[in-house]
Amino acid sequence: MVSPPADLVTRGMRRMLWVAAGLVLVQGSILLAAHDNTARYFSWTIAVPVTAAFLGAGYLSAAVLESLAARQSSWQRARIAVPGVLAFTTLTLLVTLVHLSKFHLGGAAAMLTRTLTWGWLAIYVGVPPVLAFLWWRQARTVSGTAPEGRHLPPIVRAILGVQGAVMLALGAALLIAPVQTAKLWPWPLTALTGRAVGAWLAGLGIIAAQSWYVNSREVAAIAFPAIVVYAALQLVVLAGFTGSMHWNHAQAWCYLVFLVSLLAVGVVGLTGVVKPS
Repeated sequence: MVSPPADLVTRGMRRMLWVAAGLVLVQGSILLAAHDNTARYFSWTIAVPVTAAFLGAGYLSAAVLESLAARQSSWQRARIAVPGVLAFTTLTLLVTLVHLSKFHLGGAAAMLTRTLTWGWLAIYVGVPPVLAFLWWRQARTVSGTAPEGRHLPPIVRAILGVQGAVMLALGAALLIAPVQTAKLWPWPLTALTGRAVGAWLAGLGIIAAQSWYVNSREVAAIAFPAIVVYAALQLVVLAGFTGSMHWNHAQAWCYLVFLVSLLAVGVVGLTGVVKPS
């Protein structure tokens, strides 16, 4: 049997990325469509609708990243999606287990609600080990070649580094001490929703930090469309729930500036500055 070229995405990894893209597309669509009725249509009740919409926007942007990664033939151009996705799914599983009593696993919940909840649990129990195994198997096929292509523009790389550091730090703080750290967030968070937001920030922070670290326009290319979608959707959420924001506090304005900076970096990537030659 002839071995495949060392840099190709393995069949198993490609299938996993497509499956993951489909799953987050469904989750994101549910959260955005039913942000005010999560007691029936989601795995746990999110009392503040803007939090549900925030999470839904994150899922839809993840669908963009994972589907773009699945379309790549080269592992060098697909790999940036995997560490962040693995971190997010693993952390979300831990958050779920810590707050399991809040989930609609039984009791008075409707059949549809219980089904969605058990599906959530199955996904987050199953995806991390499967993805980790496929990543390990993918790494065994790679020749160890250095990242290809040109460096990122210095200003883009610098902003990505700052964004990654901020998201990782805030994500870690929300995961460890969600109630205390929620004071830094522009709308109210509970312990569960704070940790759920923290898992998202950690995953996104890893992707931004990776982009800064590899410093390759081609390797980071699939991240930029996802960044644009994420920032644009979160700005739409912000506009739709402006009444839920603490505009009399600095954190709301810092959040707005941060989203605009994300959008700017993503747009720069999509308008040719970081387009592969």
